[in-house]
Amino acid sequence: MFDNWQKYWYVLHPFFYRGNEKEKTRSYLAELSKQLLKELNLFNYTYTCFDFLGPNNYGDTRCWIALYPIQKISHKEAYQFL
Repeated sequence: MFDNWQKYWYVLHPFFYRGNEKEKTRSYLAELSKQLLKELNLFNYTYTCFDFLGPNNYGDTRCWIALYPIQKISHKEAYQFL
């Protein structure tokens, strides 16, 4: 666990990415996902958003969304548009 703390960004991340910034980012990612589904006419698709928390909640320098067919259980089970 402490191995991740050797990188400065992981230590400082909780001070920058919290509260209003986190909620606004999540809201923007959701709106972007909905708009992409609409404009690409992907009516049988859904989305999953991944914000700047990263895979272990230590922070990351990127965020992303996954669009995948609604029949699949999760984005891990399907081909995706990333």
